[in-house]
Amino acid sequence: ADAAPQWLEFEARMVQHLLTQPDDWIGAFRKLPNNLQLMTVHALQSLVFNHLLRNRIQEGISISEPIDGDVVGRIDEKGQLDTASMVEVSERTMPRIARNCFLNRLAVSGILPGSNVMRSGKDRFEREESIVEELGLKDVNWTVSDIPRLSTSGTRRSLSSIYSDLIVDEVPIVDLEALGPPWSDGPTDGSIWHPEGACLRFRFNLSSGAYATTLMREFMQCPLNQL
Repeated sequence: ADAAPQWLEFEARMVQHLLTQPDDWIGAFRKLPNNLQLMTVHALQSLVFNHLLRNRIQEGISISEPIDGDVVGRIDEKGQLDTASMVEVSERTMPRIARNCFLNRLAVSGILPGSNVMRSGKDRFEREESIVEELGLKDVNWTVSDIPRLSTSGTRRSLSSIYSDLIVDEVPIVDLEALGPPWSDGPTDGSIWHPEGACLRFRFNLSSGAYATTLMREFMQCPLNQL
């Protein structure tokens, strides 16, 4: 633990605990701050959500237009998914729900797994189950008896996000020295650069929980390490 770099403070605490109590894995985990403990649960939920989202895209299924068995929910005035209003899409309700999704009143959702969360129907349920099993989480009940506050009932979140009020401005060229080494050193292997460069400012609004870097990547079409 003493050999750990200073910036690995939490990891060093965990290692130190295990050196004195080798079998107390829960005690070592508790050395993390509460917010980081909870983040590990959220990260696992997000892993399932991201795999389901990727699988849907690879299958060529729209993430904004519902199909039979999808679960949709109302979008509130803040752009958030109202998880209390979730309903399953059927062939009978498809036309009406599809129209409301097009008007951004409803959104198709994906699962953040937990002990008591609404599941998709029909083929979508089977897809959720297969992804959970592929990730080795089939037998996880999401109830953490040793640290009850980490237990989660699960929820659902929108597969897509809406942006608004997009404005793109051309701004004065910035001196390279002010931008740091990645810019002054120039392109590296695997990077994507425009030969003439550009100084643009993007302004837009996103709902809470959506990431600006995700939207910017759609415009920039570059590797993640360039964002």
